[in-house]
Amino acid sequence: MRLTWYVLDRKEYLASLQELGAGLPRADGPATTRRWPWWQVSGLVEDAARLEIEATAVIPEEAG
Repeated sequence: MRLTWYVLDRKEYLASLQELGAGLPRADGPATTRRWPWWQVSGLVEDAARLEIEATAVIPEEAG
């Protein structure tokens, strides 16, 4: 699984790491926002959004 984070405000993002990490998947070890790449951008699709997350997951084929 890969998550790419797009944030409007770097300082706000860094101040919220612990709170954001609480909502991350834990299947691959301890949740941490620092393992995912993130980019500071000038705007997001939703006007009220502060953070946008793009997720990519690979579902393995069943053996057999």
